[in-house]
Amino acid sequence: MTKLKDSPESKAKEYLLDKIGREKYDLWFSQLDMSFEKDKLQVLVPNSFMEGMLRRNYLALLEEAGSSVSGSEVGISFVVNKQAQKNSERRIKPANASKPLKYPKARPVVVEDLPAGTGRYNLDDFIVGRKNKMAHRAAKACVSSGSELYNPLFFFGSYGLGKTHLLKAIVNETMRNNPSLKCKYISAEDFTNQFVNSTLRKDMNSFRKRFRGVDVLAIDDVHFLASKKGTQEEFLNTFNSIDHADKKIILASDSHPTMIEQFTESLVSRFVSGMVIKMEMPEFETRKKIVEIKASRMGLSISQDVVEYVAQNVSASVRELEGAVKKLSAQHLLLEKKITLSSAQYLISDMVSRVSSAPDAEGIIDTTASFFSVSSSQLRSKAKAKTVSLARSVAMHLLRENTDLSFPEIGGCFGGKNHSTVIQACRKVKKLIDANATVDWKHRGVKRSEKIGSVIKQVSDSLNIQQ
Repeated sequence: MTKLKDSPESKAKEYLLDKIGREKYDLWFSQLDMSFEKDKLQVLVPNSFMEGMLRRNYLALLEEAGSSVSGSEVGISFVVNKQAQKNSERRIKPANASKPLKYPKARPVVVEDLPAGTGRYNLDDFIVGRKNKMAHRAAKACVSSGSELYNPLFFFGSYGLGKTHLLKAIVNETMRNNPSLKCKYISAEDFTNQFVNSTLRKDMNSFRKRFRGVDVLAIDDVHFLASKKGTQEEFLNTFNSIDHADKKIILASDSHPTMIEQFTESLVSRFVSGMVIKMEMPEFETRKKIVEIKASRMGLSISQDVVEYVAQNVSASVRELEGAVKKLSAQHLLLEKKITLSSAQYLISDMVSRVSSAPDAEGIIDTTASFFSVSSSQLRSKAKAKTVSLARSVAMHLLRENTDLSFPEIGGCFGGKNHSTVIQACRKVKKLIDANATVDWKHRGVKRSEKIGSVIKQVSDSLNIQQ
């Protein structure tokens, strides 16, 4: 299938490449053909095995890729295609292989349409532990109860902890229990894009009908709306319309609603009027359970020492934990070798070194706040007091220097602050360091003065960062 360089299919593939990197892209997507059919992205796969892998591991990403190109929600259709099988065999056959890899027998061509934006997430698949039990219970109650206690239901926390899973699962199970209800899951970015497009087309009536007529509306990554006043106003009106009709709203963000900068007071007030629940990284025992279940679902048999090694050493997010298991599974499937502890240590060494050698964002923020005797919440707030502002700038500088986070991602760690705010803070600290300047702040009411280099060193030492 020949495609133009700037075709929608090519743009979708570029989106995938940007999101997952060259290695994973070449492994799973580079030789797959795609095509857009109205509101669906059709993916040609070589066999049911490849379809299963993509469905389990990349369905949500495919939906994002399709939506990013079309500007609206896109469903996913998988088509088993013999030509795709030949392409895939050529793609992943090792250069030194003495015999071709074996694939499951291809089944007849099947096209399966999925509800746009939801995939097959359900609450039973969400692995529950001590730290996420409350979130899971609230999600189940939201599905089964009409209580205003859960309206709106707002999940917040760092990336990769299961917020999206819960939102999509609530939508799926509500539709499964009540097929007559209208349910919609959408990211705040897609909501914004559809709002802007409708404004340009002067067709706001259809936009409002699309969102205000639903029984359950789940919006992901609402911090994306932080600096978009026009979209915030429209979203508030949508929120009020749904709420007044006694319908349900479920939201997710990387920060508590009161900590997201540039949100209107009326919008924050609506967000906190229901139930707000923080999601955290599961503890070790739950991480072990996640590794075991994910490996089982991928058909991967691994020993208990491998399970414990992965759970102990990959602890940044559930998403990274799942990524580590996928990496082991891919290696096992491609090379047909058993995963041992030594091979696991080698295969995920890049993930382990990143986790063990670099402090996480929350640790940097908490440690910096403690040094300046302010709270982490103050650093994430809109407070502009001199001590808070200095501490915030130092924390942003340390995040930029010691993590792989981008400027927008760092801004997200501070309540959704604009990336330009982070850039200015980092430049400010860099100039102070270059000038060997002295900085002043109040420590528990007492004025302190120190060289900025000394401040950076003391905080870094507390975090075990090598300067």
